[in-house]
Amino acid sequence: MEHFRISPAKWDPIQEMSKLVVVVPSYRPEQVSSFRDRWVTPELPVRFVHVHDSPTLLDAPGGLDHDCTTHVCWADADRMLGDSAWIISRRTDAVRSLGFLVAAEMGASYVCSIDDDCKPPPGGVAEVRRFWESHLAPLCRGMSPTFSTTGDREWARPRGLPRPDEDLSETSVPVVINHGLWDGVMDRSGRDELEVTDGGNVPVPLDRFDSETTVVPKGFFYPMCGMNVCFRIEMLPSMYFGLQGHIVERDGSLSKLRYDRYGDIWAGMVSKMVADDLGLSVTSGPPNVMHDRQSNSHVNADKERHGLVLHPKLLRDIFDVVSRWTPVGSRHGRQDAVAVATVVREISSLLSCTGLEGYDQDEIDYLNMWSTALDGWVGFSVR
Repeated sequence: MEHFRISPAKWDPIQEMSKLVVVVPSYRPEQVSSFRDRWVTPELPVRFVHVHDSPTLLDAPGGLDHDCTTHVCWADADRMLGDSAWIISRRTDAVRSLGFLVAAEMGASYVCSIDDDCKPPPGGVAEVRRFWESHLAPLCRGMSPTFSTTGDREWARPRGLPRPDEDLSETSVPVVINHGLWDGVMDRSGRDELEVTDGGNVPVPLDRFDSETTVVPKGFFYPMCGMNVCFRIEMLPSMYFGLQGHIVERDGSLSKLRYDRYGDIWAGMVSKMVADDLGLSVTSGPPNVMHDRQSNSHVNADKERHGLVLHPKLLRDIFDVVSRWTPVGSRHGRQDAVAVATVVREISSLLSCTGLEGYDQDEIDYLNMWSTALDGWVGFSVR
């Protein structure tokens, strides 16, 4: 296990929290209200973008609070993106991509994505504050590398391994994405949920998913979950959750895609390849949200069935190839949206390759459409 700790550099959490925008997708009016009651507090300067997965804003109980929260819907995607509005998926959690663009327009330095069925840790405003601080700390401070060990750091400490209170390095590795975990109902696939539960009817909760902030090693992927992840705005060109669920056609009608519930997974892989290429880091661990699953395991399994087939092919033929790239010297170490966009466009060009073997025509058509959408996304995310 690589031994990193959050850099002890000076950091003002209040100042950084004012630069954070939280994006929440929802299609249930009651969840819009319950999320607001749980998370939005005037004592903290955090701003929110609630993305209503609906043609118009949902009629949420108690009305819509516009003081700390901006509410957007499909109509806003059409207004902002015009003929390119089709790249914002509909009737899927990937609609949150619209909120990322809105957060950028609001001047966010950090964007956090959270699902509407997530609760903050119990304890009131103080715990909510610690939640945001836990996300921002690695992004603001970076991670200081020290040692590597396969032993447990507390009770099986090998000789020579420094103690947590011993600062060894003033250097820090820049972190651009911090992936949080969960308590309560685990984020499983629909297939796995059906296998490990009573036919998907009885969720298996976790009392606590204990972890430390860990740097995901270079060349390795991780299952990024959109319910609890925070990133620096420079990574926006790589954080495209699409194409999933439905897309809007030129005549305004919706067309259902074969793929859903893989937007965050594939965005996590694209963004990790970008970070690796640029010499930047991704962390995973705290903070945890309490997850009360609102979705149905049988429905989820059906939505994921085509993705289960395409996913290993992408790993084998595209993502694994990119993960082994040698970083280009002129952009290695850069932490800006233009450098991120350059790598994303290179990945996009691989998705549009028509010479791949073992893919049916529907898969090839989808990859070409994804490539086009990704190029369009980059254009809107780098202004």
